[in-house]
Amino acid sequence: MQWQDFDFEGRLKIPLGFYLGILYLLRGFIIWIISLTYSDDRSLLIGLIYSNVSLFTLTILTGAPALITFFIFSLKKQREKVWYKSIWSLQSKMLLIALFTDLVIQFYTISYHITQVHWVQMVLLILGVYLFWYWLKSNKLKRFFHNWLL
Repeated sequence: MQWQDFDFEGRLKIPLGFYLGILYLLRGFIIWIISLTYSDDRSLLIGLIYSNVSLFTLTILTGAPALITFFIFSLKKQREKVWYKSIWSLQSKMLLIALFTDLVIQFYTISYHITQVHWVQMVLLILGVYLFWYWLKSNKLKRFFHNWLL
C-alpha cells in the first residue's frame, strides 16, 4: 500500500489502465450498442468493422469477463460480503486471461487474412499487446485489486 494509491480524502484511486483494459475488452459490446442506433441495417456497421460474424462473436465472448468485472466493480457497497471477496479475488486473473485470448484471436485473424488487414486492426493489436504487458507488470494494478477489498 502506497500513499500514491489514495486521493486527498483517503479513497482508493482507480488506475487509468483498469478503465482502458475494460474498454478494450468491451469494444465488441460498444460496437454492438452503436449498431443498434442505426435503424436501416444494424449489421452494416458490424460488417464494416468485423470481417465475419464469428470474429464478432469471439470478441463478444472475450469481452464477457470485462462486463462481469465492471458489474462486480459497480457493486462496491457489497465489498464486505464473502461472495464478493471470493469473486473479486479472481477478477484480475480472469481479465488477464481474457486479454491474452483476445490477442491470440487477433493475431490469428491478422495472420490468416494478411492481405485484407485494415490499419485499425493493427492499432488494436498493438494496443492489446501494450495493455496485456501493462496488466501483467503493473504493481499499481496489483495493489488496486488487493486494496479494493479493504
